[in-house]
Amino acid sequence: MEQINVVSPESPVKVAASAELPAFGNLLKQSLKMYEVLFRKVVILALISALALLPLMLVIFSFGYLGGESQAIKILLGVLFAAALVLLIYVATAVQAATLFLLADSNLGVGEYFKKGMSLVWRVIVVSFLTGLLTLLWTLLLIVPGIIFSVYYSFAIYALVYENQTGMAALRRSHQLVKNYWWAVVSRTIFLSLIYLAALLVVSLPLYFLPDNSVLAIFWNMVLSALRFITSPIFVIFAYLIFKELVKIHPHTQDTMGVGVKGSALTNAAQKTV
Repeated sequence: MEQINVVSPESPVKVAASAELPAFGNLLKQSLKMYEVLFRKVVILALISALALLPLMLVIFSFGYLGGESQAIKILLGVLFAAALVLLIYVATAVQAATLFLLADSNLGVGEYFKKGMSLVWRVIVVSFLTGLLTLLWTLLLIVPGIIFSVYYSFAIYALVYENQTGMAALRRSHQLVKNYWWAVVSRTIFLSLIYLAALLVVSLPLYFLPDNSVLAIFWNMVLSALRFITSPIFVIFAYLIFKELVKIHPHTQDTMGVGVKGSALTNAAQKTV
């Protein structure tokens, strides 16, 4: 296995950056603009991931009715459960990569993005596993280093998709990008999360006045679930814009997706509107 040079979790407060990321307001406006333009394709990709959950739910539902039957049926349901879980992970990972391809180039069809995403599934899974493993190890050491390095490694998948960095190299590249900008990345992400939670809280207010388990309460919960589903890609777009800005500061010579200094035509257009 390729080795990674793990640096000590020094406090990000002590590190001074030589260049600044765009202000939170500008990043948010660009994110919303890109989300508006890409809404249909982003939602379709998200629906593909959601549909992959149906076989797993069907198997779980079947356990409730057939779980008490013969041992052979239990074994069959167990095999189907494992197959459905693998399918869900595979499709969700392909959609994750496909969405990142979409953000860099919006001119292809959804099927083409999904096909490109499938080509990276196993590499994305490996990078995700390594990210989770190293973050867990840092967390077992102390909680604070776990939090710090989870941010350092947060762009590993982006480095894989856009710069063809695989395995530990993707984690090293992510660490290189975030170093000196830890607080800048975290603060902007926290601001976005707070605004998002505040918006959801406002939309959820009717539930406080509706009787529990009433038809209206059930309907409104469905509306909230749909809103969370269709708006969650905003976080991916926001992270993509931060990644693109970090790449401008630390360009990579093998930037295969064109998200370096120039960026994509879509993000450049979004910047002009701000």
